[in-house]
Amino acid sequence: MGSSSFVSASVARPRWARGYKTRKRPSRPSDHPASGNCQPGGIALDCDDGKPCTADSCDASLGCQHVDAGASTPCDDNSNCTSSDHCGHGGKCTGTSTVNCDDDNPCTSDNCLDPNTCAPHVAIQEGEVCSDGNACHVGAKCASGGCIGWTAQGCDDGNPCTDDSCASAKGCVAAPNKAPCSDGNPCTANEGCSAGACASGTAKTCDDGNPCTGDHCSPTGAGADGCWHSTWETNGVDCSDGQPCTISDVCKLGYKTRKRPSRPSDHPASAISPPTKTIPAVSDEPRPPNPHRQP
Repeated sequence: MGSSSFVSASVARPRWARGYKTRKRPSRPSDHPASGNCQPGGIALDCDDGKPCTADSCDASLGCQHVDAGASTPCDDNSNCTSSDHCGHGGKCTGTSTVNCDDDNPCTSDNCLDPNTCAPHVAIQEGEVCSDGNACHVGAKCASGGCIGWTAQGCDDGNPCTDDSCASAKGCVAAPNKAPCSDGNPCTANEGCSAGACASGTAKTCDDGNPCTGDHCSPTGAGADGCWHSTWETNGVDCSDGQPCTISDVCKLGYKTRKRPSRPSDHPASAISPPTKTIPAVSDEPRPPNPHRQP
C-alpha cells in the first residue's frame, strides 16, 4: 500500500494526457538556422489531375508533370455501357460497347445496366428546348418524355426570285425561279428573275406623242414612272399643227404655233384653180307690178 501511495503522490499526469488542448510554445531564435534558408517541408505535392490516362509526377525543377499513360493502359470511363476500357490517343479513356441504348429521344435518358443491357428510359430535361430531328420544326420543348409543341420554320427570304420551301433533313431551301420582278429602277421595263436575282429589262419609252417636248427618263424624274418632258430643247423646232391651211409651224415652249397664214404666193400658180362665179340667168318675162309702190 505504501508503494501505491508513493506513485499517486510523486507521478502527475501531463495536461495532454488529461484531454486538454495545449499551445505550442512560442518560436525562439534557436529554432531557426542562422543562415535564414527555407527548409523543405515534410508534405509531398499532390499532382494528381484526376485523369485516368495521364501519368502524374512532380519534377524538382518544373513542378507537376502530366504525360499520356500509353494506349494500352487500363482505365475506367465511368460508363456501365462499355467494357475493356483502355487509354487511347490524346489521353482519353474509351471502352468497347456491345449495346446501343440511344432511343433518339432527347427528352429521355439513355443509360446501361451493363455492357449488354439498357436501363429503362426515363423523362429528363422537362421544359427544356429540344429538337425532334426535323429541321422544319422549331420551338419544341421536352414534356413527359416527349419533344412536343413545335411550330413550323419560316423560310420566306423576302426574295421574289426564289421559291422558298423547307426540307425536314436540311431546313429552308430557296430555289431560283423566272418570275417577273422589279429592279427598283422606274426607267426599265420587262424585268425578270435570273439565277435568283432580278435582272434589268429594256429601257422604258417615255414618248408623250408631242413633237414639241423632249422625252426623258430618270430614276429621280418628276413622275412616279421616272418620265419627264422638257420644252426648252425643242423650242423653235419645225413641226406640224395638223392644219393644211398653215405652213412653217414651229414649237414654242412645248406648243405648236402658226408662223403665219398661208398665202397664194406660197403655192405654185399651176396648183391653184381659179374661183368660179355663178351668174343668174336673165328672163324676158315682165316683172309683176309692186302693190306697195306709189303711182
